Amino acid sequence: MASVTKWLGVCLAALFFVVASGCGGGEDPEDIDLSTFELQIGGLLVGVPFDTTITVTNSGGQGLTVYAPQVTNDSNISFAVTGGFPVLVGGGDVVDITVTFRLGRSALVRDTVIILSSAAADEIPVPIQLTTLSYEQVQTGWGQFEADNFAGALASFTSATSLDPSYGDAFLGRGWSELKDTSSASLSAALASLTTAQTLGVGADARAGMAFANLNLGNHTTAIADADAVGSPYTFSHDNTITHTDLLWIKARAYFLLGDYASAEAVLDVLAPGNGLDSASPTYITDMADLIESLRGSV
Repeated sequence: MASVTKWLGVCLAALFFVVASGCGGGEDPEDIDLSTFELQIGGLLVGVPFDTTITVTNSGGQGLTVYAPQVTNDSNISFAVTGGFPVLVGGGDVVDITVTFRLGRSALVRDTVIILSSAAADEIPVPIQLTTLSYEQVQTGWGQFEADNFAGALASFTSATSLDPSYGDAFLGRGWSELKDTSSASLSAALASLTTAQTLGVGADARAGMAFANLNLGNHTTAIADADAVGSPYTFSHDNTITHTDLLWIKARAYFLLGDYASAEAVLDVLAPGNGLDSASPTYITDMADLIESLRGSV
């Protein structure tokens, strides 16, 4: 359900604009006084319209012509106005304008409603902020994730994916939470979520998670390809302890498990210069395994 936030102590479920057209007493009939508010609407559902009311009051004694409000061209907002325009508002009268917002994707969107009337010399902007429920749940999920509440984060992200199956960031969060929440998640579920995120346009963060999942699932060649696709430098957006060095570790371990010791050593020489590995040593493979284990990363 959509919610409307209070701003400057005024409940904006019905947003009031006070328009003074002027009448007698030396007042300029072209002056306009528009009370300044920001319209904040949350909890919107993707693709579902939400109606709110703008009430325009003509506090003057002369007729006022009000034109249809407009938004300033955010491509994610579908905006419509009910009724015919322009509308003539008599002195002391009011007119309720029903406006309909609809967001085409999960997002926080800031835009501006423009009000024009015969009393206004210029366009009058009214800031608006709209958020979808799925966006809000993802923000909650990342907050929980960053606080190491992976079970709670998983629940928030899963709810967001149910609301918007095309929301890549929700699948990214779900996949990483499934990687971290070892008490209830599975690697195959994490890989599926992260793969969906990557398909939906999420880049390095999804591939980094896929590299971790594929390594632990035994898909060593794929894990190497995922790590290479991330590139360097890299730091995970929601955990700065996960960096490109963790991806190098994945490559080293994957090459080792594939039996490609030369490639593993080449990566280890970057991770741990001067590591002392000697391919002629009878303990070369054991030494390499011990070194890899000592360099184990964050996940």
